[in-house]
Amino acid sequence: MAVEITDYPSLSAAFENYLARTDLTEFLPYFVRVTEAWLNRQLRTREMMATAALTASAPGYTIPGDYLEWIALQWSSADLSRVQMLRYVEPDSPEFRHRFRPNGDPQYFTVLGDQVQTRSLQPGKVSLTYYRQIPALSAAAPTNWLLTKAPELYLYGVMAEAYRFQKDEARNQKWLADGMAFLQALMGQGDSQKTGGRPRRTAEDQAEATARDTPN
Repeated sequence: MAVEITDYPSLSAAFENYLARTDLTEFLPYFVRVTEAWLNRQLRTREMMATAALTASAPGYTIPGDYLEWIALQWSSADLSRVQMLRYVEPDSPEFRHRFRPNGDPQYFTVLGDQVQTRSLQPGKVSLTYYRQIPALSAAAPTNWLLTKAPELYLYGVMAEAYRFQKDEARNQKWLADGMAFLQALMGQGDSQKTGGRPRRTAEDQAEATARDTPN
């Protein structure tokens, strides 16, 4: 009999039902954590988007603990008279190392470890729009937005991990493939929301990068 998955206990019941055994249920918390780690690497939906005002911590700003990937960064002067959307550059790029105005407003940013750093270093208010981690599911926190929206992803993930645990490669790959197909379909429903906010390289940026990378 199929079990409707609405929370952690019903996920546990469905897990036992599909496996037709109960001796692996004690490992379900581990399977859930591995599934969430996989989904945090793969999944990007509007429900994962958040905006946070960052706290200054020299030489940059501390990123949130649930940070996965940046979408956009906004800098504003202390009096809010000047507002700038900053462009992402690599930490070893000429723009970040020396191609900026030291006394001007920031134009660029990069992510180093647990910090966002801007160039220039002019102080101000920094707001980061980013993708955040999926809230961890557990017996103590029995539901989250993803389980409500797509409980199948959790089931595919924990079943794949259960068969990996049993060294059943064929069944592991089957559940993993079905999970990936479902994930891609879910992301395809919201592609415009997923990518719309992230700055894209302009033709001018592309020409500059090409010129920089072309040997003299």
